[in-house]
Amino acid sequence: MQNIIIHIIATIAISSYANGTTLSFNSDNQVQWIGKKLTGSHSGTIKLKQGTIDIQNKKIVGGKFIIDMSTISCVDIQNAEYNQKLVNHLKDKDFFNVQEFPESTFIFKKATGKNDQLQISGVLEIKGKTYPANIDAKLENQKFSGKLIFDRTKWGIEYHSGSIIDPKTLGNKLIYDDVQLNFELIATRIIN
Repeated sequence: MQNIIIHIIATIAISSYANGTTLSFNSDNQVQWIGKKLTGSHSGTIKLKQGTIDIQNKKIVGGKFIIDMSTISCVDIQNAEYNQKLVNHLKDKDFFNVQEFPESTFIFKKATGKNDQLQISGVLEIKGKTYPANIDAKLENQKFSGKLIFDRTKWGIEYHSGSIIDPKTLGNKLIYDDVQLNFELIATRIIN
């Protein structure tokens, strides 16, 4: 019985998007980042500045998310001094150059699949450079969740990359090129 009720609620919510709706997301939302290196990984969060998903006839037809790069944090290093050292390094020119490029943006170009298994192609802008990127996602009621994996070297983030510098030279300081972004965003407004 509970499954039937949940299905009815989900169907009603998705049907309400049929005539054109925009889901609006605010800075209460954040994205989790994961970066891996030869000797382990680091993870943290970055706050969403704002975002929208446009829906027509029960399908995603557009969207845009702006990330506030100044809010990047690390959650896996417990030592406050080392934690701040990593965060400052991520914000400097070796990585995201946050002072010059305080925002990163993903713009939807095309969405295929159904709400529980979406493939969204779009463009990702980081450090003023824009390249294609894809999101695997789900849209359930007002929750948009999924992941995006990007090769940081395309956006000029080459620090300790084994594809730019000889891995033998880097040794255990090698940082892998792929960065994973996981998200579970909750819309704060529905605009009809």
